[in-house]
Amino acid sequence: MLARSIARCSATRLVARTPTRRNAALYSTNAAFTATKIRRSMTAKNKPMIAYLNIRRCKMSTEAPQPPVQEQPQVPVEPVESQVVPFWAKLLGAAGLIPFVAGAVGPFVLPMEAAGQVVLMQMTYGATILAFLGAPHWGFAISEFKRADLPALTSSHQAFRYVYGVVPQLFAWFCLCSPPWHGALGLLVGLTGAFVADTYAARAGLVPTWYPKLRLPLTMGAVLSIGVTWMQLM
Repeated sequence: MLARSIARCSATRLVARTPTRRNAALYSTNAAFTATKIRRSMTAKNKPMIAYLNIRRCKMSTEAPQPPVQEQPQVPVEPVESQVVPFWAKLLGAAGLIPFVAGAVGPFVLPMEAAGQVVLMQMTYGATILAFLGAPHWGFAISEFKRADLPALTSSHQAFRYVYGVVPQLFAWFCLCSPPWHGALGLLVGLTGAFVADTYAARAGLVPTWYPKLRLPLTMGAVLSIGVTWMQLM
């Protein structure tokens, strides 16, 4: 009897612990409710991020495809032109004034025979210098030189250069063929006219920026020296 009672009690407990269909339904319902609650809480927390991702997805779908970036060709940059007179140009230009000054001072310190020879040497040297002043413009015309601030080199610019490259030589030859008084006066006119032409070329951008700075003191020295000689020949 005792054994039967123990077996019945154990069976009753086992049946009580075994889940019935109702208990299984309640368990599945509770699990689904809990999962839904967790999902809603996670959605509420991540709502700003989800909205950003949705907006980003819409933009990516509506944006047109960007064309490939093409590399721009490199434009050659012209070097900045120096406005300082080169050292050798200043040195050799100053040395070129020595014959002019010697021809102006010679008649005051030398005998009459030697003074006439010095004057002739000065005029010959002045004629060669006048002829030389056209040579740079001939070279600029051949090389088609132009400053960076000059928009374009025209045919009139080139014509001016070629003409200027020849006219001083012809004028210097005419001065050498003239009497000393007329020859000295012609050199004064020729050197002054060459400086005016160089000033025009500088304003037009046909010569380097430093070229007029070199020409001004050299022209003044040559003109003053020949002017002193011309006054002695009067």
